[in-house]
Amino acid sequence: MPADLVFKGDFSFVNVDASSLSTLPHRQQVTRHVHGYRRWKKGQEARRLRESSRFHEPVESKSTSQRTVPRHTFRRDRQPHSPAVPVLPITIRTLPSLIDVILLNGNSDPFDALPEQLTATVNSLLGFERDCIFPSIKELESRMTPRRIASRESTFTATWINDSTAYLYDNIAIHSYLARIATHRYMFTSQPEFLDAAHEFRRKGVASLKEYMTNTPQLDIPRLYRALLILLWADSALGDRNAFQHHVTVLKDIFQSHHDVLSADPSFHVHHFVSIVYFEVQFAVMTLSSIPLDLSHNEWVEKQLTSLWSQVSPSFPFSKAEADRSLDHHLEGDVRSLYLDAQEILDIIRLMRTNSLLHTSLTWAYAMSKTILTVGRLVNLYANLDIENVLLHPSGSNPNMQTVQKLETAAACLCAMYWLRELAGIENVYMTDKMKLFAWNPIMLNRLDRLVSAYSELSSHDFQHVDDDGSLRLLLWLSWTGAMAEQSMLSPFQVGDDQDLFTKHFRELCSRAEIRSLPQCQRVLDQFLQLHDMRPDSGDDWYIRCFPQVGGRRTQLPIL
Repeated sequence: MPADLVFKGDFSFVNVDASSLSTLPHRQQVTRHVHGYRRWKKGQEARRLRESSRFHEPVESKSTSQRTVPRHTFRRDRQPHSPAVPVLPITIRTLPSLIDVILLNGNSDPFDALPEQLTATVNSLLGFERDCIFPSIKELESRMTPRRIASRESTFTATWINDSTAYLYDNIAIHSYLARIATHRYMFTSQPEFLDAAHEFRRKGVASLKEYMTNTPQLDIPRLYRALLILLWADSALGDRNAFQHHVTVLKDIFQSHHDVLSADPSFHVHHFVSIVYFEVQFAVMTLSSIPLDLSHNEWVEKQLTSLWSQVSPSFPFSKAEADRSLDHHLEGDVRSLYLDAQEILDIIRLMRTNSLLHTSLTWAYAMSKTILTVGRLVNLYANLDIENVLLHPSGSNPNMQTVQKLETAAACLCAMYWLRELAGIENVYMTDKMKLFAWNPIMLNRLDRLVSAYSELSSHDFQHVDDDGSLRLLLWLSWTGAMAEQSMLSPFQVGDDQDLFTKHFRELCSRAEIRSLPQCQRVLDQFLQLHDMRPDSGDDWYIRCFPQVGGRRTQLPIL
């Protein structure tokens, strides 16, 4: 408990006998003690009441970010000469952090400052948010930021906590917010009571929104938009795709008709929106299926991020034309464009790791949003290839060019997704010491093994020189990426020919291509993605096995 919340009076243990006058001084001491404690208790209660009142400050009517609009429409702003309806818009101003609310109040709410009663279930959910969700966000952030920065509390994490607190104190958003936590709790524990709680909280969230839109003469658009976003999160987590798509349609309508209002509101952040897209993409990656959100350029998802991107991008200059000249010409079409996007992200991560001045709340959200969108587009491209059908019905000894190109594109997509997820830190995310999420690498290795085997069989011609043979260069890239993924999963006691199939394949390809050193090989690999020495260190033993003639020395190619 914080020091300022601890009663600092003396503690006395007195055996008081009411029939004896000798205990009178002790009785007076006890009385003084009780009175002192009561004064302290009243002061603490007044402090907490003042603290809770900070969540509901009235806003000046001149604020452009809080313009209200008539209900029943999302496509027409209020007429300039229409009579104003006397309302007191409520907004979120300076808020104590969610962790402070939970810890300082001990998960209690004696003055009903929250719109939802803090039952045992709600307390349990807030504790789960504090003990699991919040630390995982800190871990996710720290994986991409400069390693020498001692404290990262003031960056994205602080913004996330403030946004979470805003949801807790908003009566049209709190239930959807709790539904999201309850769904995640059910995912991790499989306890049915949390699934029931998630459905119940989402039902209340929908009812709160309907009541607000029906009974409020003038709608607060930023507040309504935030509440719909968090409801979208609950829809997604519960797998209700019909409700999800319906609410996406409403959000698109609001965004299109009131973009200026949303952009001007200082309390509106994209962090929770990025997290919604993040979970959609992560779940799609785990199943290698398409994403229900439209991630195309200039569509709703990307348009929500353009303001952030335009604000941060000058700090991360990138020449797409130069990157295109360096990219292997064997990659063509959509996968080539996505590799260029992936290279931009890797350049951003490198700059963030080497320049601590570039690490802010905005730059983290910038890098993560670009990573998530590119990974999402890669998995969509992979899913649209219908590669399972290709693997189940190969073309035999006379493959057509379309089959070969599908195998190349699918394998290249997997490798780009692997490196983006690995270096951005969104692979194998730890919730607790024993609980982790999105461990995709085993799935990726299994699928990549099947793709490389099929592609090698269809491309089993006599290889030309590596500079002239795009298939050989691509196979080297695919096998090396697979080998790095294998090494990232193995313990020192698991290394062996039966545990590193991609390493074996990589060695065979290097031998056939007459590649005798890592720098020589690196020149080929850099034609696909330049990792800027950010790849994990596999140890000297691995390089000795691959290039025994040079003794595995890596002095010409430092690895972090």
